[in-house]
Amino acid sequence: MQALKKTFNFLASYGLACVLFILLFLLTFLGTLYQVDHGLFAAQKKYFESIVLVHQAFGFLPIPLPGGYLVMSLLFINLLLGGFLRLREGWVKMGVAITHFGMCMLIAGSYITFRESFGGHLTINEGETQSEFVSYHEWEVVVTDVSRPDAALEYLIQEASFARFTGESEGTFNFGDLPFTLKLSRFSRNTALKKSSGTGGPPTVDGYYLEPQPEERDDESNDAGAYIQVLPTQGEAKPGLLWGQARKPFSVVLDGRTFTFELRKRRFPLSFALRLDKFTFERHPGTMMAKVYRSSVTKIEGGVEEAIEITMNEPLRHLGYTFYQSSYGPPNAKPGDRMYSVLAVVRNPADQVPLYSCLVIALGMVAHFLLALFRYLKRETRKSS
Repeated sequence: MQALKKTFNFLASYGLACVLFILLFLLTFLGTLYQVDHGLFAAQKKYFESIVLVHQAFGFLPIPLPGGYLVMSLLFINLLLGGFLRLREGWVKMGVAITHFGMCMLIAGSYITFRESFGGHLTINEGETQSEFVSYHEWEVVVTDVSRPDAALEYLIQEASFARFTGESEGTFNFGDLPFTLKLSRFSRNTALKKSSGTGGPPTVDGYYLEPQPEERDDESNDAGAYIQVLPTQGEAKPGLLWGQARKPFSVVLDGRTFTFELRKRRFPLSFALRLDKFTFERHPGTMMAKVYRSSVTKIEGGVEEAIEITMNEPLRHLGYTFYQSSYGPPNAKPGDRMYSVLAVVRNPADQVPLYSCLVIALGMVAHFLLALFRYLKRETRKSS
């Protein structure tokens, strides 16, 4: 019982809170420096979404550090237990306890965002309609039975299922009634397609091979690649290359049926569609500063159409999705040219949690100061009497 009490007091202590805040400051500082050379995505994965990490100080000295995931988890426990301690002290510390719970809400919302949110981009040409958006970072392998183009059937393999099959390691995938098994290996998040010189080296397919490249600073610019083998129920294996920038998918014919294999950015279907009616871009007179980005779209859902304006500061929110005006093109468009709009799409179940958390924190601070003011006035009244 004594050990449990000591553990509780340690986890709820001011000292632990101070250490955790110092670690958060350090991780933020180091992550910002790391971002300069490696980009935001890599910095976020290494410093803020990890349990532990190894920081290379001065480029050669490895220093183990707790990751942001671990630090924030401990901070959540510290604030929660600290709030309970304040509650035990009675209504005098009620404001501080409420503030603690508001901060816990903020961290819990961050956890939900980390685990459940996803996003990408939706690019629409004027006059076109789209009902799916594309991930910025995740890849997927798409196997399509195109024997009947009017009813093409797709089988999807998400990156989480094949990302570990790098180098010589390989994974096998089955697709129920399809007459083959797919073997995938040598996956790399950034590759270049090279023509073989015929002097050995990596395996080649039709005179070409994939050469792994250092990952780009901006993760969106990486072109993933992988080797595959289509293993028919009967007959010889058919090797192929999957590359993110391939102009057309790899295809094989088996038992009179044609199948295609493609590596592409993951796509998320929507239960509604958006049609871009017109994109408007204006600059402030005499400057290059943007004045207006506006996508005039029509939301089509259940046969019902609704006209909506999406601007820089007015996103579209619908069914848990948020569509922000992100970019446009072509960049050097002339009057009368057909434009396209790029919308950033985010689905985050906890997108309103920061607002509610700040309200709770503000309530706690106001309560704390009012209670302190009440105690002060009460003491002054006693002195004057």
